[in-house]
Amino acid sequence: MIRFAANLGFLWTDRPLSDAIVAAAAAGFDAVECHMPYTHEPAVVAGALAETGLSMIGLNTDHSGPEFGLGAVEGREAEARDHVDQAMAYAVAIGCPAVHVMAGRTDRGPGSEDAYLATLTYAAERAIERDLEVLIEPITHTAIDGYHLRTVTEADAPSPNTVLTTTNGETRS
Repeated sequence: MIRFAANLGFLWTDRPLSDAIVAAAAAGFDAVECHMPYTHEPAVVAGALAETGLSMIGLNTDHSGPEFGLGAVEGREAEARDHVDQAMAYAVAIGCPAVHVMAGRTDRGPGSEDAYLATLTYAAERAIERDLEVLIEPITHTAIDGYHLRTVTEADAPSPNTVLTTTNGETRS
């Protein structure tokens, strides 16, 4: 059976996250995902999920700066780990099973792949402790110029709990 998830980073963005979750349920979606829920109290989000019976299937690490994530940004590894910790704590609080580690804009410069693999390894280790999955998703340069992970062939999952996802919903470990 095909299930559909509403990406609340694009749908009902004029509403608080809890109201967007209710709107997704009313529209017939089976689940939701979101970009960055961090300005919304986890208890309120968890309440909306429980009220509607929807699950939050994934959320992203913080990507609010011009880098569009810090996972692969050399010299920002400590901040990238902080973003991973923040996302995983939020995911656990709302019952979300997966965190997308945003690689960021690097133009695949020197040291960026090492930084990315170090961040993914850190995330995978923390995910095991919390029974979560780590998501990685290529984003084409036409959508986010200079994004580190641009193609499926560039993706390297360092752990069995790291899952490659694509915008068409395909996944592979």
